[in-house]
Amino acid sequence: MNLRRLVVAVEGCTQIASRHRRLQRFFREVHFDYDALARLLVQSFGFMQGHYYRSLTIGQSTVLRKVRHINDQPVWLSALRLEKGGLLIVASNQKQQQPFEIYGKRWAIETLFQALKKRGFNREDTRLTHYFRI
Repeated sequence: MNLRRLVVAVEGCTQIASRHRRLQRFFREVHFDYDALARLLVQSFGFMQGHYYRSLTIGQSTVLRKVRHINDQPVWLSALRLEKGGLLIVASNQKQQQPFEIYGKRWAIETLFQALKKRGFNREDTRLTHYFRI
């Protein structure tokens, strides 16, 4: 998680580096129920009440043309019917022509960084700051 924008937005008399460390500790210890957050988003948009997803067959997707808003921020929703019948819903702050291709690329990057940081590589534990020291 990139905390730079959040750190700058948090007011206080402490230095930015100190606020950054506090937020890192907070997010390390706090666990979110992502299923509950997803249900909240879907209900907020009325996505489950509409016909947007019911007719989707496996591998088929739809992009809602109408922009929705959360706290005056534009949000576009897309849905993809998965192989096991589940529904993948992607929310974006920009209208995308192919949201699932972009999501797939982003997911690959996220899993790479997770592997580098935690699973096996533990790059953060090395305290290296210059790539040529690797």
